[in-house]
Amino acid sequence: MKRKMLIPLLGLTVAGLTLSFIPIKLPFIKKSFEASEKQYTYLAKEADRLRNFPRTINKKGELVVKSEWDWTGGFFPGSLWYIYNKTGDEEIKNEAIKWTEALEKAKNLDQHHDIGFVMYCSYGNAIKYLKDPKR
Repeated sequence: MKRKMLIPLLGLTVAGLTLSFIPIKLPFIKKSFEASEKQYTYLAKEADRLRNFPRTINKKGELVVKSEWDWTGGFFPGSLWYIYNKTGDEEIKNEAIKWTEALEKAKNLDQHHDIGFVMYCSYGNAIKYLKDPKR
């Protein structure tokens, strides 16, 4: 019984080791950022129209927005910063700056403990990617 199990197990081990040396190409990362860039460009236009930070989509497929006082306010500009960092797109950068600066009123937020989400995602990424402490 043990011999019967040994050969298939050995075969699987050799196959696994062989596959581990094959380089894996990740085109889906590039495609994901391209799709994200399109989505966030559209989202920025909608956010401008609604004058608030995008948070989610409801069951009807409508965009749900929140003010800068919501604990999720920094996620939108933070995502813009990540896309800018990957793509170098100046339009995305300008949107990231605009939506980061839109959080200015909330910088002293003390109604909840999530100020780190609000500030680090937005201002933290701005400092990291612009290397400009004034922004």
